[in-house]
Amino acid sequence: MARLDRWLRRHPLIVDAAFAAVLAAVLFPSTAPLVTSSTSPAAVKMAVLAAFVVAHATVAVRRWLPAAAYGTCCAAMLMLVVTPPLSGVVMNGDTTDVPAILLPSSLVFTVLLYSIAAHGSGRQPFGALLVAVLGAAVTTVGLAAAEVMSAVVPAGWPIAVIIGGALGAVVIAAWSLGRFRKLRQDSVLALAERARRAEADREQRLREAAERERARIATEMHDVVAHSLAVVVAQAEAGRMAAVTDPARGAAVLPVIVSTGREAMSDMRALLGVLRQPPAETPQDERPHRDDSASPQPGLRDIPGLVDRLAGTGLPVRLHRIGPDGGWTGAEELVAYRVVQESLTNVIKHAGPVTQVAVMVDSTDGLTVTVTDDGIGSGDSDGLGGGLTGMRARVQAVGGHWSAGPSNGRGWAVTAQLAARAADVPAASADLHPVPPGSAAQTGTAVQTAAADNARTHSAAAAHPDRPTPVAAQSLPARRSVVGEPT
Repeated sequence: MARLDRWLRRHPLIVDAAFAAVLAAVLFPSTAPLVTSSTSPAAVKMAVLAAFVVAHATVAVRRWLPAAAYGTCCAAMLMLVVTPPLSGVVMNGDTTDVPAILLPSSLVFTVLLYSIAAHGSGRQPFGALLVAVLGAAVTTVGLAAAEVMSAVVPAGWPIAVIIGGALGAVVIAAWSLGRFRKLRQDSVLALAERARRAEADREQRLREAAERERARIATEMHDVVAHSLAVVVAQAEAGRMAAVTDPARGAAVLPVIVSTGREAMSDMRALLGVLRQPPAETPQDERPHRDDSASPQPGLRDIPGLVDRLAGTGLPVRLHRIGPDGGWTGAEELVAYRVVQESLTNVIKHAGPVTQVAVMVDSTDGLTVTVTDDGIGSGDSDGLGGGLTGMRARVQAVGGHWSAGPSNGRGWAVTAQLAARAADVPAASADLHPVPPGSAAQTGTAVQTAAADNARTHSAAAAHPDRPTPVAAQSLPARRSVVGEPT
């Protein structure tokens, strides 16, 4: 049935032609004998029959050419109105004069009026109604003087009023049904269009959500893999070189490689756990077991461990912690951790020889993370990475400000100012994480000063947005060798 309905909707001309044939088969056999049995001249009878044939034919194109079909039918009806009554028509055994407009096939006009009201465009339906009302008035005048109407209407009744009222009611009924069909069709189409747009919007939102999720997972994968591999490669290279002269020192780097690899595996399991999450409608007992131990995301509490781990590899890094520990959202703490992680990864991969690396986490008035180094650049970037882009996107996603660029003429500085304090918590004293023994004495004070100076520079830039920012995310220095972004 649904297929038949779709086929009928796709072939309206065939459907209307069939309807015209059925209508002609019902009405014309009743009309033609009355015309041919009359004693009117042959030319009159031929003209009447021709007008009815044309009127029936217009039904076949009532939806394809509604205005033309209606106009043609009106012309045929007008010719029937002005044609003299058919004389000598045999009706119920009696002969009488009958106006041609009263013959059964004249009902075709109501079909055409309905069609233009339902399928006409613009002002066509209202123009058709006006023409139909005028035609009803002209027909009323012509029928009021007809002899046959005197025999039908009881004596003393106003013939013109009765005829006019009957014709007017037929016209209004046919036109109103057509308009109702038009309004209902428009309403159905509007609902279908609304449903289509809603479905398109839903699919677009799903695509955008999937793209955002893919971008988030790609960023997480980059942070995990790039950082871990940078540490592993650096340790393996150092161990290889140390093993030449001191095998014991070469073997000492293996625990660091192992711990870094295990941490990367744990982070990877957390990401894979997100990818493996079943749809919401999946029954609980059919969902795979989730390793919740790998789910918690790193935050501020994990930055000291990150710094200690890299300091254990020989990187002269120092952590300066100022302000309270709590009061931040999980998303902000994760961004702070990833900024530190990516910045230190870039130091290992791109900074070249360094004597001091400073990490400052300042939460006294908002959460600000600053990482500086005094490297000169190793010149080994291929410009294909997305580390700086990823950091900038992360910071902007939580409403923060981010910058990266040369620091004090030498080295590199990354600053992320995330947000104002989310909750009032008791202040904590500054926590200074030193580098391994042997390095802190020479570099501690200088690193603290450099980090503090950089933080003050960033704060000044934030307070005066109309001034150029010394550390600009858009300007990548020569020490990164390629005008791309290091990963």
